Amino acid sequence: MPEDVDSAFLLPGQAPAPGSARDFVHLSLQQHPIEEWTGRTVTFRRVPAGHSTVIASTRDKDRIHREELDVPTEGTLSLDVRPVWVPLAR
Repeated sequence: MPEDVDSAFLLPGQAPAPGSARDFVHLSLQQHPIEEWTGRTVTFRRVPAGHSTVIASTRDKDRIHREELDVPTEGTLSLDVRPVWVPLAR
C-alpha cells in the first residue's frame, strides 16, 4: 500500500464505496481480518475464494480508493494497489 493509505479493507462480494467517514466503522466490522500490516504490505490469510472488494482511505478519511478482485480457489493472490483517489461523499 502507498504511504498515504491509512486504512485498508478487504470485503466479501461487491461492497459499495462508503458514503461518509462514519461508514468506516461498519466496514471494519465486515472485513476479512488483517493478519499483518508491515510497512506498505497488508496481508489477509484464509480469504474465501470468490469476488471481493478492496477499499482504502487516506488518514483524513477524505479520499477513498475502491477496486474489485477475484480471489482464486487455490494459491496466493498478490495485488499491488495503486490508488486512484476519489473524494469521499460527505
